[in-house]
Amino acid sequence: MFYNAIGGKQDKIVTYGASEEIVSKIPNAKLKTYQEYGHALYEEAKDFNNVVYEFCCGE
Repeated sequence: MFYNAIGGKQDKIVTYGASEEIVSKIPNAKLKTYQEYGHALYEEAKDFNNVVYEFCCGE
């Protein structure tokens, strides 16, 4: 699935609410949610690079 944004529910820096707000402003946007992670998704989520790659390549 193609996502326009990525957010961690435990993010205390940007907050998950900010991720939801951003997505609400983009028509037909989809938010990839990581329940157990915070702001360091790039280090914590094993599939982070693949999700970003798919976004950049339009796959």
